Amino acid sequence: MDLAEAERLDGGLRMMAEYPQHVARFIRVLSKAGVSTTETEVAKLWWEFSMWWAAEWLYPPRSDKELLHILLRGLRRLPRSERDWDLKCLHDYDVPLGNCSAFPVRWDVTPDEFDLAVSRLLPCHQLDRRKACTFIAQRHFVSRIEQCPENKSDLAKVCLVASAYFYPVGRVGPDGYPR
Repeated sequence: MDLAEAERLDGGLRMMAEYPQHVARFIRVLSKAGVSTTETEVAKLWWEFSMWWAAEWLYPPRSDKELLHILLRGLRRLPRSERDWDLKCLHDYDVPLGNCSAFPVRWDVTPDEFDLAVSRLLPCHQLDRRKACTFIAQRHFVSRIEQCPENKSDLAKVCLVASAYFYPVGRVGPDGYPR
């Protein structure tokens, strides 16, 4: 288990013990939608979502519909969409500076997906992830990255991760990869 996963597990277990009523609600809301998962998994997801908003454990939204959307995003059952920003509950949370995503980056781009995107944009690179983000941003700015459909998807992944690197408060895990 890597450091980030260990931190997620520890955070989820601590919060699961402190807020069992929230975790029970998460399971109930998911069950009504036909989704089954473990209490530990939803506690880890909610802990990570809360940390994204620079809190240890956010009070869940009153709306089951909004809660379901957040949990389904965390379980990677829904793709990114404009709906992510339309949730009323997000207006109650303080928005991190420069946040370009309403949800934690890792919910959208895993480290493996990011590394694969970087390897396609920068063949033979030996840069760490943060430096790769900077280098790709510079090359894109001066039009040195070819404009093609495959690169658009890869650039979008790099942009999501870069936003957390460049505005890291509460958004970068202990392994250095954005939450």
